[in-house]
Amino acid sequence: MKNSFSFIFCFIVTITYSQNTLNVGGWSTSGPGSFTRITATNNLDPKVYSIQNTIMMDDAILEFEIVADGLTIPAKLYEGGCVAVEGKNIFIRQTKPGKMIKGGWKIIQQPEIGAIVIPWVGYPSLNKEILVANLKTEQEFIIEVHEVFDCSDATFQVIIDNIPIKDNNNNILTFWSGSSLIGKGKTVVVKVNGNCTGSKTVSGYLKLKA
Repeated sequence: MKNSFSFIFCFIVTITYSQNTLNVGGWSTSGPGSFTRITATNNLDPKVYSIQNTIMMDDAILEFEIVADGLTIPAKLYEGGCVAVEGKNIFIRQTKPGKMIKGGWKIIQQPEIGAIVIPWVGYPSLNKEILVANLKTEQEFIIEVHEVFDCSDATFQVIIDNIPIKDNNNNILTFWSGSSLIGKGKTVVVKVNGNCTGSKTVSGYLKLKA
């Protein structure tokens, strides 16, 4: 079956974030050439995502490209813009220099799914790998990384069912604070990179279907 996607420009869209649904999340990149993704695993059903790019912190007008199910969409996503994309696997790549604050995504054209929100916290000075979930049955979830307290250059890797999340070139992906990923699996581990000493912590949320 052929991969398919839809791509629609939307100029003024506000994504409403909710802490108790399996429909919304965030994304972030670190500079030109950096990849991120909002779908963590390859076993999700196709969904339609509204992807929003927030205003940046500097004068540069940032530019991003979207890769849906292995196909790079030729049109670009610009600062302050929003697109609707359909697919199973959604990647985002920053194509121009500049500092990003945060973007958002939301699953649309389906009812909101209530979620149980489970906060997690880790002390990287004790263990760089933080166990977030260990389930007996495979479930859909959202994993969020939202707080980093006084850790220098902290970045994250996410490991699902013992497999690190990778980009579309099969390289292990690095995520930044403000990232949220939707996936399906049994075990979820967050691995912290960076200089975190003493009682400095990282934290976030795991969301499971209510």
